[in-house]
Amino acid sequence: MEISLDLANDGAKTSIIVQSSVHFLSRRMVYLALVLLRYLSFSRVDFLMVLLSKFVYGRLTQVQDSQAKRGPFLMNIKYDKYPAIDVGACSKIKSDEIKVLPAEIGSIRGSDVELKKGKSYQFESIVFCTGFKTSTSLWLKADDYLLKEDGIPRPSSPNHSKGQKE
Repeated sequence: MEISLDLANDGAKTSIIVQSSVHFLSRRMVYLALVLLRYLSFSRVDFLMVLLSKFVYGRLTQVQDSQAKRGPFLMNIKYDKYPAIDVGACSKIKSDEIKVLPAEIGSIRGSDVELKKGKSYQFESIVFCTGFKTSTSLWLKADDYLLKEDGIPRPSSPNHSKGQKE
């Protein structure tokens, strides 16, 4: 999203294809969720963030399913899908400065992109951004006690011991 926002801010005619539903949150919303987790259950905070996101951003039907079945934080935990932290892309999508194309890519021939639903578009440049996977475990050279295999930090003390089981 940030790449498309930067391109649109610099005057490029920008289009994106979103393969699956996206939750949009601002940094303040994420901070509010962390504060609320002290007082409310995880599922309630997740539900409140979905409501707050709909209130702040409205329905972005181009990039959201008609009804998200899971909240942004549950999607993160269960499916390793992170919510999009909005830094201005939503307003550009609403104003149609960033166009959201309605389907998956079927084929690419030179500068022509044909979608699976049959429509064809011509682009000067194509940038593939296929998702986010944490790579911390690849560049952080440390013992196994810091990170799990998926790159997520292990629980800290007192719930965690540096000792190895044999």
